[in-house]
Amino acid sequence: MLGGRGYTLGPGDVVMVRVYGEDRLTGQYTVDPDGALDLPWIGRVPVADRSLVEAAGGISTRLRDGYINNPQVVVEVKVFGSRPVQVLGAVSRPGTYYLMGETDLLAIVAMAGGVKADQKAGTLEVQVKREQAGEVQLSSASLDRLMGAGVGNQRVQAGDVVVVTKGRVFFVSGQVSRPGELPWREGLTVTQALAAAGGPSSTARLRRAWLLRGDQRIPINIRAVLRGKEPDRQIQAEDQLVIDESPI
Repeated sequence: MLGGRGYTLGPGDVVMVRVYGEDRLTGQYTVDPDGALDLPWIGRVPVADRSLVEAAGGISTRLRDGYINNPQVVVEVKVFGSRPVQVLGAVSRPGTYYLMGETDLLAIVAMAGGVKADQKAGTLEVQVKREQAGEVQLSSASLDRLMGAGVGNQRVQAGDVVVVTKGRVFFVSGQVSRPGELPWREGLTVTQALAAAGGPSSTARLRRAWLLRGDQRIPINIRAVLRGKEPDRQIQAEDQLVIDESPI
């Protein structure tokens, strides 16, 4: 549950401390930069890296020490402010968000309003930048596969920077059902690229296709590839597969 037993407090969190039967002690407090709450009567109580139940227990112990017999204390989070994650790039509301418990990539992107309406999920990827042991680690996942099947989903951590950005792409043009820009992945082949573009149209000339790669113009006989007579060539990022129209 968000903000429940699984949540540990940290500097910047705002909590409601309720001491039943003692209205003078009940109130809203902020965890200070040193990780403590400054409470009436008992002063500073360390709560950083403690669960809500543990924090309440620490306050109860201090209150029992000469103040209240058998105090009943509950601590609730009112404002989550200790575990920031930046969400940037092609999302509706880029900015800083605060974790309220265990949160994964899909959830943090949703918190940022999801992908902008003018972006196609299929050509985007989600990058996670995380600093560990003084080094920045980078992981990425296709947004389309992440949203469709959860591939690459992971828990985000405080301090992560999540960037929704355009991934590497290739292009298919000519006589296919869905010409245009498509997401590229390692190991992608010509026949897989053709399938990703919805397959050939009825007027496609599969014996005469071209792979444009920089200044290169590479002829490909896709019909021969489909029949196993020629090897399936791999597509590189930014390649353009062109399917000619049959003269008949």
